[in-house]
Amino acid sequence: MKFQTKELQGGLFVRGLEDSWYWSKDGGTYDKNVNFFSIHWEIQFRFLNIVRCHVESPRYKDDPALNDIKSRLVSSIIGCTDIEKTVISRDHEYDVGRRISEKEMQRNKSTEPFKIILKANQVDPDPQKDIENIHELLFAIMDRIIDKYRNGLDSFFGNRR
Repeated sequence: MKFQTKELQGGLFVRGLEDSWYWSKDGGTYDKNVNFFSIHWEIQFRFLNIVRCHVESPRYKDDPALNDIKSRLVSSIIGCTDIEKTVISRDHEYDVGRRISEKEMQRNKSTEPFKIILKANQVDPDPQKDIENIHELLFAIMDRIIDKYRNGLDSFFGNRR
């Protein structure tokens, strides 16, 4: 897993990127709003107890096909009860995320299907450790969901295998 620390409008945050959950071609990135697709974990420094799952693609007006994949993937993630059950089994809180309506997903590059709220005694001083722990906890479930969309993404971005 790769980690990036960035500052955006909401302040400083750390992002954990699983290589197999990131697609890009022709120099595409989030900032350029073209030819990228990403699923990653994120912790904002002002809310160290919240691990957010983010799915990102270009806005619908810029790339309807990738935005549609994002919409379908987010719906699959939200509809997977195994995620919530697994989170709760570890004594964490599960909450539905932000920008999950069809209109919001089309209008925004970033969608947050869910977030995990850690209790004070569960928060590691190093946010990367919390991301690693949540990733380990949910990787198999999330990867199974992502697999349903992997062929379409590999086809668009060029097969990476």
